[in-house]
Amino acid sequence: MRLFRRYTYRLSRQDTAAALFERATEVVREVRGTEQPVRFYFRDQLGAGMRGTVSALSRVYKRFPELQRFSFTAVEKVQHPLFGPDTLSSNLPQPWQEANVNGMCDLVPTEVLLQILQGVPRAFPFAHVTVICDEIDWLGDGLGYRPPAGDRLSAFIPLEYLRSSLSIQSNWWTSRREVNLSAVVEVEPPALDAPTLPELPERACKALDRLGKRHWSFPKAAASPEEQAVLDTARQSVQPFLEGITANVQGPLEGIPLPHALPPEPYFAALRESVSVKVPVLATFKPRGYRHLAKQSAQGTCRVAKRTPNHNLLQLSFDAGTWAQAPSAVFAYRGPLWFHSVWFAFRPGQRNPQYPTPTQELMDQVIANAGGVVDYLERTVVPVLDEAYGPAPAWFEYEG
Repeated sequence: MRLFRRYTYRLSRQDTAAALFERATEVVREVRGTEQPVRFYFRDQLGAGMRGTVSALSRVYKRFPELQRFSFTAVEKVQHPLFGPDTLSSNLPQPWQEANVNGMCDLVPTEVLLQILQGVPRAFPFAHVTVICDEIDWLGDGLGYRPPAGDRLSAFIPLEYLRSSLSIQSNWWTSRREVNLSAVVEVEPPALDAPTLPELPERACKALDRLGKRHWSFPKAAASPEEQAVLDTARQSVQPFLEGITANVQGPLEGIPLPHALPPEPYFAALRESVSVKVPVLATFKPRGYRHLAKQSAQGTCRVAKRTPNHNLLQLSFDAGTWAQAPSAVFAYRGPLWFHSVWFAFRPGQRNPQYPTPTQELMDQVIANAGGVVDYLERTVVPVLDEAYGPAPAWFEYEG
Protein backbone atom coordinates (compact mmCIF):
# COMPACT_ATOMS: atom_id res chain seq x y z
CA MET A 1 0.00 0.00 0.00
CA ARG A 2 1.19 3.49 -0.86
CA LEU A 3 0.13 6.35 1.41
CA PHE A 4 -0.32 10.02 0.53
CA ARG A 5 -1.04 13.01 2.73
CA ARG A 6 -2.95 15.67 0.83
CA TYR A 7 -3.47 19.27 1.90
CA THR A 8 -5.51 22.24 0.77
CA TYR A 9 -4.69 25.82 1.74
CA ARG A 10 -6.70 28.72 3.08
CA LEU A 11 -6.13 31.59 0.65
CA SER A 12 -6.71 35.34 0.71
CA ARG A 13 -7.68 37.74 -2.09
CA GLN A 14 -4.01 38.55 -2.59
CA ASP A 15 -3.23 34.92 -3.40
CA THR A 16 -3.49 35.04 -7.16
CA ALA A 17 -2.38 32.12 -9.29
CA ALA A 18 0.77 34.05 -10.22
CA ALA A 19 1.63 34.85 -6.59
CA LEU A 20 1.10 31.23 -5.59
CA PHE A 21 3.21 29.93 -8.47
CA GLU A 22 6.03 32.32 -7.63
CA ARG A 23 5.95 31.21 -4.01
CA ALA A 24 5.70 27.54 -4.96
CA THR A 25 8.65 27.59 -7.35
CA GLU A 26 10.81 29.25 -4.70
CA VAL A 27 9.90 26.66 -2.06
CA VAL A 28 10.26 23.69 -4.41
CA ARG A 29 13.61 24.93 -5.71
CA GLU A 30 14.92 24.86 -2.14
CA VAL A 31 13.49 21.38 -1.55
CA ARG A 32 14.75 19.88 -4.82
CA GLY A 33 17.87 21.94 -5.29
CA THR A 34 16.92 22.25 -8.98
CA GLU A 35 14.04 23.49 -11.12
CA GLN A 36 11.00 21.25 -10.84
CA PRO A 37 9.09 19.80 -13.81
CA VAL A 38 5.93 21.84 -14.32
CA ARG A 39 2.82 20.52 -16.07
CA PHE A 40 0.12 22.90 -17.27
CA TYR A 41 -3.42 22.81 -18.62
CA PHE A 42 -5.11 25.90 -20.12
CA ARG A 43 -8.68 25.81 -21.40
CA ASP A 44 -10.38 28.68 -23.21
CA GLN A 45 -13.90 29.80 -22.46
CA LEU A 46 -16.68 28.14 -24.41
CA GLY A 47 -16.89 29.72 -27.84
CA ALA A 48 -13.72 31.78 -27.34
CA GLY A 49 -12.75 33.72 -30.45
CA MET A 50 -16.28 33.63 -31.87
CA ARG A 51 -18.94 36.34 -31.92
CA GLY A 52 -16.58 38.92 -30.51
CA THR A 53 -15.45 36.88 -27.50
CA VAL A 54 -11.82 36.89 -26.44
CA SER A 55 -9.57 33.86 -26.90
CA ALA A 56 -7.03 33.71 -24.10
CA LEU A 57 -5.02 31.11 -26.03
CA SER A 58 -4.78 33.32 -29.10
CA ARG A 59 -3.41 36.10 -26.94
CA VAL A 60 -0.89 33.73 -25.33
CA TYR A 61 0.28 32.40 -28.70
CA LYS A 62 0.68 35.94 -30.02
CA ARG A 63 2.97 36.75 -27.10
CA PHE A 64 4.65 33.33 -26.89
CA PRO A 65 4.44 31.77 -30.38
CA GLU A 66 6.70 28.88 -29.31
CA LEU A 67 3.82 27.57 -27.15
CA GLN A 68 1.49 27.01 -30.11
CA ARG A 69 2.90 23.47 -30.47
CA PHE A 70 0.98 22.53 -27.29
CA SER A 71 -2.40 23.43 -28.83
CA PHE A 72 -4.98 20.76 -29.61
CA THR A 73 -8.74 20.30 -29.89
CA ALA A 74 -10.66 18.69 -27.06
CA VAL A 75 -12.09 15.28 -27.78
CA GLU A 76 -15.60 15.50 -26.35
CA LYS A 77 -18.34 12.89 -26.42
CA VAL A 78 -20.91 15.66 -26.86
CA GLN A 79 -19.98 18.92 -28.58
CA HIS A 80 -21.77 22.22 -28.17
CA PRO A 81 -24.07 22.66 -31.20
CA LEU A 82 -23.11 26.33 -31.68
CA PHE A 83 -19.50 26.61 -30.53
CA GLY A 84 -18.10 23.18 -31.40
CA PRO A 85 -15.10 21.62 -29.63
CA ASP A 86 -12.88 23.57 -27.22
CA THR A 87 -9.27 24.44 -27.94
CA LEU A 88 -6.80 23.51 -25.21
CA SER A 89 -3.13 23.89 -24.43
CA SER A 90 -1.43 21.30 -22.26
CA ASN A 91 1.81 19.40 -21.74
CA LEU A 92 0.15 16.72 -19.62
CA PRO A 93 1.24 13.20 -20.61
CA GLN A 94 -0.80 10.02 -20.58
CA PRO A 95 -2.71 8.78 -18.58
CA TRP A 96 -4.12 12.24 -17.73
CA GLN A 97 -7.64 12.67 -19.07
CA GLU A 98 -6.52 16.02 -20.49
CA ALA A 99 -3.26 14.66 -21.94
CA ASN A 100 -1.94 16.39 -25.05
CA VAL A 101 -3.35 14.27 -27.86
CA ASN A 102 -0.31 15.04 -30.04
CA GLY A 103 2.09 13.73 -27.41
CA MET A 104 3.66 17.17 -26.98
CA CYS A 105 4.80 16.96 -23.35
CA ASP A 106 7.94 19.11 -23.38
CA LEU A 107 8.59 21.28 -20.35
CA VAL A 108 8.18 25.06 -20.53
CA PRO A 109 10.42 27.51 -18.63
CA THR A 110 8.89 28.59 -15.34
CA GLU A 111 9.49 32.23 -16.29
CA VAL A 112 7.14 31.87 -19.27
CA LEU A 113 4.44 30.18 -17.20
CA LEU A 114 4.75 32.89 -14.55
CA GLN A 115 4.18 35.61 -17.15
CA ILE A 116 1.08 33.79 -18.41
CA LEU A 117 -0.31 33.41 -14.88
CA GLN A 118 0.35 37.10 -14.23
CA GLY A 119 -2.06 37.81 -17.08
CA VAL A 120 -4.86 35.63 -15.65
CA PRO A 121 -7.70 36.57 -15.71
CA ARG A 122 -7.61 40.03 -17.29
CA ALA A 123 -5.20 39.64 -20.18
CA PHE A 124 -5.71 35.88 -20.45
CA PRO A 125 -9.32 35.08 -19.38
CA PHE A 126 -9.03 31.29 -19.33
CA ALA A 127 -11.99 29.26 -18.16
CA HIS A 128 -9.69 26.72 -16.49
CA VAL A 129 -6.04 26.85 -15.48
CA THR A 130 -4.16 24.06 -13.71
CA VAL A 131 -0.42 24.14 -13.05
CA ILE A 132 1.34 21.21 -11.35
CA CYS A 133 4.81 21.37 -9.83
CA ASP A 134 5.78 17.73 -10.10
CA GLU A 135 8.24 15.27 -8.52
CA ILE A 136 8.84 17.09 -5.23
CA ASP A 137 10.97 15.08 -2.82
CA TRP A 138 9.40 16.63 0.29
CA LEU A 139 11.02 14.19 2.71
CA GLY A 140 14.40 13.82 1.01
CA ASP A 141 13.95 10.05 0.83
CA GLY A 142 13.32 9.63 -2.89
CA LEU A 143 9.56 8.95 -2.59
CA GLY A 144 8.85 12.12 -4.55
CA TYR A 145 10.29 10.58 -7.70
CA ARG A 146 8.12 7.47 -7.71
CA PRO A 147 5.60 7.19 -10.60
CA PRO A 148 2.03 8.27 -9.83
CA ALA A 149 -0.39 5.78 -8.31
CA GLY A 150 -3.92 5.18 -9.53
CA ASP A 151 -5.60 6.08 -12.79
CA ARG A 152 -7.99 8.90 -11.81
CA LEU A 153 -5.88 11.70 -13.23
CA SER A 154 -7.77 14.86 -14.09
CA ALA A 155 -6.56 18.44 -14.30
CA PHE A 156 -9.89 19.44 -12.75
CA ILE A 157 -9.20 17.36 -9.59
CA PRO A 158 -5.43 17.56 -9.02
CA LEU A 159 -5.77 16.18 -5.47
CA GLU A 160 -6.42 12.81 -7.11
CA TYR A 161 -2.94 12.98 -8.66
CA LEU A 162 -1.20 10.62 -6.26
CA ARG A 163 2.38 11.74 -6.49
CA SER A 164 4.42 14.19 -4.40
CA SER A 165 3.51 17.48 -6.04
CA LEU A 166 1.90 20.91 -5.79
CA SER A 167 -1.06 22.13 -7.82
CA ILE A 168 -2.46 25.59 -8.48
CA GLN A 169 -5.83 26.22 -10.08
CA SER A 170 -7.58 29.35 -11.31
CA ASN A 171 -11.05 28.66 -12.71
CA TRP A 172 -14.23 30.51 -13.45
CA TRP A 173 -16.87 29.21 -11.06
CA THR A 174 -20.37 30.62 -11.67
CA SER A 175 -19.88 34.40 -11.31
CA ARG A 176 -16.46 34.53 -9.67
CA ARG A 177 -12.87 33.43 -10.04
CA GLU A 178 -11.83 30.53 -7.83
CA VAL A 179 -8.15 30.01 -6.97
CA ASN A 180 -6.94 26.87 -5.19
CA LEU A 181 -3.61 25.59 -3.87
CA SER A 182 -3.04 21.98 -2.80
CA ALA A 183 -0.10 19.73 -1.99
CA VAL A 184 0.45 15.97 -2.05
CA VAL A 185 3.16 14.28 0.03
CA GLU A 186 3.90 10.57 -0.26
CA VAL A 187 4.99 8.95 3.02
CA GLU A 188 5.97 5.44 4.02
CA PRO A 189 3.02 3.68 5.69
CA PRO A 190 3.79 2.82 9.33
CA ALA A 191 3.53 -0.73 10.61
CA LEU A 192 -0.01 -2.11 10.57
CA ASP A 193 -0.05 -2.30 14.38
CA ALA A 194 1.16 1.29 14.88
CA PRO A 195 -1.35 3.28 16.96
CA THR A 196 -1.11 6.60 15.09
CA LEU A 197 0.23 8.09 11.88
CA PRO A 198 3.53 9.90 12.61
CA GLU A 199 3.82 13.62 11.97
CA LEU A 200 5.65 14.77 8.87
CA PRO A 201 9.38 15.48 9.34
CA GLU A 202 10.32 19.06 10.17
CA ARG A 203 11.84 19.54 6.71
CA ALA A 204 8.53 18.85 5.00
CA CYS A 205 6.44 20.84 7.49
CA LYS A 206 8.57 23.94 7.06
CA ALA A 207 8.32 23.74 3.27
CA LEU A 208 4.56 23.19 3.31
CA ASP A 209 3.99 25.99 5.82
CA ARG A 210 5.96 28.45 3.71
CA LEU A 211 3.31 28.01 1.05
CA GLY A 212 0.56 29.26 3.36
CA LYS A 213 -1.86 28.07 6.01
CA ARG A 214 -2.80 24.43 5.60
CA HIS A 215 -6.57 24.19 5.82
CA TRP A 216 -7.63 20.60 5.31
CA SER A 217 -5.93 17.22 5.22
CA PHE A 218 -7.02 14.51 2.79
CA PRO A 219 -5.23 11.18 3.41
CA LYS A 220 -5.32 8.73 0.54
CA ALA A 221 -4.11 5.15 0.14
CA ALA A 222 -3.38 3.37 -3.13
CA ALA A 223 -3.34 -0.40 -3.54
CA SER A 224 -0.48 -2.38 -4.99
CA PRO A 225 -1.34 -4.69 -7.92
CA GLU A 226 -1.40 -7.65 -5.51
CA GLU A 227 -3.66 -5.83 -3.07
CA GLN A 228 -5.95 -4.75 -5.91
CA ALA A 229 -6.41 -8.37 -7.00
CA VAL A 230 -7.52 -9.28 -3.46
CA LEU A 231 -9.87 -6.28 -3.35
CA ASP A 232 -11.44 -7.21 -6.69
CA THR A 233 -12.12 -10.73 -5.42
CA ALA A 234 -13.71 -9.34 -2.24
CA ARG A 235 -15.86 -6.93 -4.21
CA GLN A 236 -17.14 -9.71 -6.47
CA SER A 237 -17.97 -11.88 -3.45
CA VAL A 238 -20.17 -9.23 -1.78
CA GLN A 239 -21.83 -7.91 -4.94
CA PRO A 240 -24.89 -10.24 -4.93
CA PHE A 241 -25.52 -9.50 -1.25
CA LEU A 242 -25.25 -5.72 -1.80
CA GLU A 243 -27.60 -5.87 -4.77
CA GLY A 244 -30.25 -7.44 -2.53
CA ILE A 245 -29.73 -4.82 0.18
CA THR A 246 -29.92 -2.04 -2.42
CA ALA A 247 -33.20 -3.35 -3.81
CA ASN A 248 -34.69 -3.32 -0.32
CA VAL A 249 -33.53 0.11 0.92
CA GLN A 250 -34.53 1.76 -2.36
CA GLY A 251 -37.97 0.18 -2.42
CA PRO A 252 -40.03 -1.90 0.02
CA LEU A 253 -37.88 -1.35 3.16
CA GLU A 254 -38.88 -4.80 4.39
CA GLY A 255 -37.85 -5.68 7.92
CA ILE A 256 -36.96 -2.08 8.77
CA PRO A 257 -38.88 -0.49 11.67
CA LEU A 258 -39.71 3.12 10.81
CA PRO A 259 -41.03 5.59 13.41
CA HIS A 260 -43.23 7.53 10.97
CA ALA A 261 -45.67 6.57 8.19
CA LEU A 262 -44.84 9.24 5.64
CA PRO A 263 -47.38 10.20 2.95
CA PRO A 264 -46.60 8.97 -0.58
CA GLU A 265 -46.70 12.39 -2.24
CA PRO A 266 -46.48 15.32 0.16
CA TYR A 267 -48.45 18.38 -0.90
CA PHE A 268 -46.37 21.46 -1.74
CA ALA A 269 -47.96 24.56 -0.26
CA ALA A 270 -47.63 27.81 -2.18
CA LEU A 271 -45.49 29.20 0.66
CA ARG A 272 -43.11 26.59 2.02
CA GLU A 273 -41.34 26.85 5.34
CA SER A 274 -37.61 27.37 5.49
CA VAL A 275 -36.41 23.99 6.74
CA SER A 276 -33.14 22.74 8.22
CA VAL A 277 -31.62 19.35 7.52
CA LYS A 278 -28.66 19.80 9.87
CA VAL A 279 -30.65 20.10 13.11
CA PRO A 280 -32.60 16.84 12.78
CA VAL A 281 -29.58 14.98 11.36
CA LEU A 282 -27.42 15.84 14.36
CA ALA A 283 -30.27 15.15 16.78
CA THR A 284 -30.84 11.74 15.20
CA PHE A 285 -27.30 10.53 14.59
CA LYS A 286 -25.13 12.03 17.33
CA PRO A 287 -26.71 9.65 19.87
CA ARG A 288 -25.79 6.84 17.46
CA GLY A 289 -22.12 7.79 17.69
CA TYR A 290 -21.78 9.89 14.54
CA ARG A 291 -19.87 13.17 14.47
CA HIS A 292 -20.58 16.18 12.30
CA LEU A 293 -18.18 16.70 9.37
CA ALA A 294 -18.46 20.48 9.35
CA LYS A 295 -15.80 21.04 6.68
CA GLN A 296 -17.59 18.68 4.30
CA SER A 297 -21.00 20.19 4.97
CA ALA A 298 -22.33 23.31 3.31
CA GLN A 299 -25.60 25.18 3.01
CA GLY A 300 -28.33 22.63 2.49
CA THR A 301 -26.09 19.61 3.06
CA CYS A 302 -24.95 17.75 6.16
CA ARG A 303 -22.43 14.93 6.55
CA VAL A 304 -21.79 12.80 9.61
CA ALA A 305 -19.43 9.86 10.15
CA LYS A 306 -18.14 7.38 12.72
CA ARG A 307 -15.36 4.81 12.86
CA THR A 308 -16.26 1.20 13.54
CA PRO A 309 -14.29 -1.04 15.92
CA ASN A 310 -12.50 -2.34 12.80
CA HIS A 311 -11.37 1.24 12.01
CA ASN A 312 -13.44 1.39 8.84
CA LEU A 313 -15.65 4.44 8.30
CA LEU A 314 -19.42 4.85 8.15
CA GLN A 315 -20.47 8.10 6.46
CA LEU A 316 -23.92 9.57 5.87
CA SER A 317 -24.57 12.41 3.43
CA PHE A 318 -27.84 14.36 3.48
CA ASP A 319 -28.83 16.92 0.87
CA ALA A 320 -31.82 19.11 1.75
CA GLY A 321 -32.59 19.69 -1.90
CA THR A 322 -31.78 23.39 -2.02
CA TRP A 323 -33.81 24.07 -5.17
CA ALA A 324 -36.78 21.76 -4.64
CA GLN A 325 -36.67 21.27 -0.84
CA ALA A 326 -36.64 17.53 -1.33
CA PRO A 327 -33.97 15.77 0.76
CA SER A 328 -31.97 12.73 -0.26
CA ALA A 329 -29.55 10.54 1.70
CA VAL A 330 -26.54 8.35 0.94
CA PHE A 331 -25.06 5.65 3.18
CA ALA A 332 -21.37 4.87 2.59
CA TYR A 333 -19.00 2.37 4.19
CA ARG A 334 -15.32 2.44 3.39
CA GLY A 335 -11.81 1.43 4.29
CA PRO A 336 -8.49 2.87 3.10
CA LEU A 337 -8.64 0.92 -0.18
CA TRP A 338 -12.34 0.20 -0.79
CA PHE A 339 -15.67 2.04 -0.86
CA HIS A 340 -19.37 1.15 -1.16
CA SER A 341 -22.34 3.50 -1.09
CA VAL A 342 -26.09 3.46 -1.68
CA TRP A 343 -28.89 6.01 -1.59
CA PHE A 344 -31.90 4.93 0.45
CA ALA A 345 -35.59 5.71 0.72
CA PHE A 346 -37.41 7.28 3.67
CA ARG A 347 -40.68 5.42 3.15
CA PRO A 348 -41.72 2.15 1.45
CA GLY A 349 -42.39 2.59 -2.24
CA GLN A 350 -40.47 5.85 -2.61
CA ARG A 351 -39.91 6.26 -6.34
CA ASN A 352 -36.70 8.32 -6.47
CA PRO A 353 -33.92 9.47 -4.12
CA GLN A 354 -35.56 12.81 -3.31
CA TYR A 355 -38.57 13.12 -1.03
CA PRO A 356 -40.45 16.50 -0.95
CA THR A 357 -40.65 18.13 2.50
CA PRO A 358 -42.57 21.43 2.58
CA THR A 359 -42.42 21.71 6.40
CA GLN A 360 -39.85 21.31 9.17
CA GLU A 361 -42.11 18.81 10.92
CA LEU A 362 -42.03 16.56 7.86
CA MET A 363 -38.27 17.02 7.53
CA ASP A 364 -37.83 15.86 11.14
CA GLN A 365 -39.92 12.77 10.41
CA VAL A 366 -37.93 12.03 7.24
CA ILE A 367 -34.62 12.14 9.12
CA ALA A 368 -36.05 10.03 11.96
CA ASN A 369 -36.97 7.38 9.38
CA ALA A 370 -33.45 7.66 7.98
CA GLY A 371 -32.22 6.65 11.42
CA GLY A 372 -34.21 3.42 11.16
CA VAL A 373 -32.81 2.65 7.69
CA VAL A 374 -29.24 3.34 8.83
CA ASP A 375 -29.69 1.04 11.85
CA TYR A 376 -30.73 -1.70 9.42
CA LEU A 377 -27.75 -1.04 7.13
CA GLU A 378 -25.35 -1.12 10.05
CA ARG A 379 -26.77 -4.47 11.22
CA THR A 380 -26.65 -6.07 7.79
CA VAL A 381 -23.96 -4.46 5.65
CA VAL A 382 -21.18 -3.73 8.13
CA PRO A 383 -20.54 -7.34 9.29
CA VAL A 384 -20.48 -8.66 5.72
CA LEU A 385 -18.08 -6.00 4.42
CA ASP A 386 -15.87 -6.29 7.50
CA GLU A 387 -15.53 -10.01 6.87
CA ALA A 388 -14.81 -9.49 3.17
CA TYR A 389 -12.27 -6.68 3.46
CA GLY A 390 -10.95 -7.01 7.01
CA PRO A 391 -9.98 -4.26 9.45
CA ALA A 392 -8.17 -1.05 8.60
CA PRO A 393 -5.00 0.08 10.39
CA ALA A 394 -5.77 2.10 13.53
CA TRP A 395 -3.45 4.86 12.31
CA PHE A 396 -5.32 5.55 9.05
CA GLU A 397 -6.88 9.02 9.15
CA TYR A 398 -10.05 9.66 7.16
CA GLU A 399 -10.70 13.15 5.82
CA GLY A 400 -12.84 15.55 7.75
